[in-house]
Amino acid sequence: MTEHQSNDGRSAGAKAYHWASKIMTVSLEMVVPGVVGYFLLDRYLGTKFVFCLLGFAGGMTLGIWHLMQLTSDDSKSSS
Repeated sequence: MTEHQSNDGRSAGAKAYHWASKIMTVSLEMVVPGVVGYFLLDRYLGTKFVFCLLGFAGGMTLGIWHLMQLTSDDSKSSS
């Protein structure tokens, strides 16, 4: 068995769905705060793009942190 293969008993399709859900979660973590900042806060408060930019900055930070957690968990489980 090679270094990147794991013996967890799941089919290849189940593993693919698992990783697809992780990727979608991180993507949504990056985008949703900016969209919420624009459509809810900026429109309600009458600001231009203040909360949109803050939301995207916070979402990007959260997404990068989550990606780092995913990669560190994956490297720990494969060794």
